[in-house]
Amino acid sequence: MARPRLVWQLYPTYLIIALVSLLVVGLFAAGSVERVLERQAAIGLERQAAVLRELLTDESRTIDPPTADSLAAVVGELTGYQIVIMTRSGRPVGFSGGAPSELPRLADMPEIITALGGAVGVESRRDPIVGKRMIYCALPIGDDQGLIGVIRAGVETTAIEQSMSQVYWQLGLGSVGMILLVSLVSLYVARRLARPLELIRQGAALVAKGDLTYRLPVADSEEIGSLAEAINFMSAELADRIRIVTQQRNEQEAILASMIEGVVAVDGGDRLINLNRTAGTLLNVRPEQALGRPIHEVVRNSQLLRLLEKTRGSTGPVEEEIVMTTPRREEIFLQAHGSPLLDSESKPLGVVLVFNDVTRIRRLENVRREFVANVSHELRTPLTSVKGYLETIIDGGIDSPEDQRRFLGVIARQVDRLNAIIEDLLSLSRIEQRVERAQIDLSPGSVAEVCRGAVRERADMAAERNVVLECDFDDEQTTIPMNPSLLQQALVNLIDNAIKYGPEDSIVRITSRRDGHFLTISVSDRGPGIPEEHRERIFERFYRVDKGRSRESGGTGLGLAIVKHIALAHRGAVTVESGPEVGTSFSIRLPLAVRRQAS
Repeated sequence: MARPRLVWQLYPTYLIIALVSLLVVGLFAAGSVERVLERQAAIGLERQAAVLRELLTDESRTIDPPTADSLAAVVGELTGYQIVIMTRSGRPVGFSGGAPSELPRLADMPEIITALGGAVGVESRRDPIVGKRMIYCALPIGDDQGLIGVIRAGVETTAIEQSMSQVYWQLGLGSVGMILLVSLVSLYVARRLARPLELIRQGAALVAKGDLTYRLPVADSEEIGSLAEAINFMSAELADRIRIVTQQRNEQEAILASMIEGVVAVDGGDRLINLNRTAGTLLNVRPEQALGRPIHEVVRNSQLLRLLEKTRGSTGPVEEEIVMTTPRREEIFLQAHGSPLLDSESKPLGVVLVFNDVTRIRRLENVRREFVANVSHELRTPLTSVKGYLETIIDGGIDSPEDQRRFLGVIARQVDRLNAIIEDLLSLSRIEQRVERAQIDLSPGSVAEVCRGAVRERADMAAERNVVLECDFDDEQTTIPMNPSLLQQALVNLIDNAIKYGPEDSIVRITSRRDGHFLTISVSDRGPGIPEEHRERIFERFYRVDKGRSRESGGTGLGLAIVKHIALAHRGAVTVESGPEVGTSFSIRLPLAVRRQAS
């Protein structure tokens, strides 16, 4: 809704004040004239009544009714006044307008009551007998010896009303001229007052929009000029303060945004007052949507809320580890540090929480513990077997040469298994070290040759289980940056697993397909498939889906881990697709060209 301009607020005010003043003065003047005219009429009535009183008063101290009636008629006819003469008891004995008996009771009239009290009574009212407004004046008749009657003279106010009509007409004409003059003067004064204020308003609007370089013109008047100077000074000071605050805020936001730690600040009512980008990522919230809301509405984690209350009630830093659950039902571990938020006077304002994502560290610790446990278990099993058979042979518990050869054969197989585990561990360690140090040389090589080399290496193993190895390449000439020996080792491991865990008399297919800027090499079998709950962990060291069958087949549990690290060494990745009826397909996705890393 549009608001009226100041000039149209001031102008009606001045105009109304002037018109009200003019109206009051006019009404007061008209009232004064009317009162003067009524007073003059009352004086004339009083004089005429006094003359009649002198004529009626005699030594007998009585009023002769016939005389009183005739005098009232004569005087009323000559003057036009209404004359009433009555005795002290209130009985009319003389009336200019007819027989006294025709008059109603007048003793209760205010002017009669005043006259009966010995004073002059004057009253103005509408008379029901004549049907017009009348002015009455009543005088007592008597002397020092006592009151003998009352004489009342009355006159119509028609002449006064006619005079007042002329007065009102003249006042109306004068008022119209005064209204025009007052309107022009009021408009001029309103514009003169509103113009500097309008300039100040426009300047303040520019300042509010951010134009802090604008300066208001200084008016001649002391008050408005001082206001303009104050606003100009305020603009200059505000520009300096905004520049400083903006610089500090930008520095603070840059620091918070670049921090790898999550920072959360809440006020005394647990409402979020600050939340950097890292904290939003860790807590799975959007900072722009979370600010100003209670933290328990944004983050539903009982550990975090307990830490908040614990920090609020402490006098120093508090440290705890919090476990959060992502939308994917994954757990992340946060090392949380809480401290009270204090103002410059050390009064509590809220709480500051700082989060460090230690999920990778915790997972590495778990992997290390599992790795140590798995290595210990994998090495202990063949060593225990070797030790048991050797102790049996040393104790002389075997006399038959055939049993000795069988025992020694088992020992040899267990030693081969130990050697395979150690070789795979060393191979995995070498690959990881070379990847970390960027020491793996990649050069263009033929994918088809590497795949056929891996097939030739496992041809005998496939023949033992009557498995057919098929190769299908969409382009025999495709080359990619590779380390041929490592890539062939990865494919050998995948083909090895496909032969071991696939059914006999089946087909293992090795394919390569171009996909944009990538090449995907897949090894597919028709085996029983891998349950979904195992697919995310099969690339971990020593992780087995079927531990008993894996050991029986001679596997070390490190083959897929080696494949994963070889794919990473080629700037690629390995994935698995599996189903209970479609078998399993491992795919190595490699870039057709490797970007050079900045030195």
